[in-house]
Amino acid sequence: MARPCRACQNPIKFIEALHTGRPMPVDPDLTVEWVLIGDHGNPEITLITERGATIRGRRVTLTHKGAEKVEGYVPHWVTCTHPERFRSP
Repeated sequence: MARPCRACQNPIKFIEALHTGRPMPVDPDLTVEWVLIGDHGNPEITLITERGATIRGRRVTLTHKGAEKVEGYVPHWVTCTHPERFRSP
């Protein structure tokens, strides 16, 4: 169930992060991307899967060697207009 972000008022939902067990705010729309997973320079995309795994990599086309189809949610800190309100100093 989506609720409004306290900073930007856009809808968010929470997924339990696999690596921490803490709730991770994500944009509510599932997205599908072709990704070259791993550290290939600076990752340009981060997605959180339904199970809470964090996938980082480069966005590529489906014909790119090593491309994997990833279904996930964009972390809300990527799209929030005021993410600094939730960061620790």
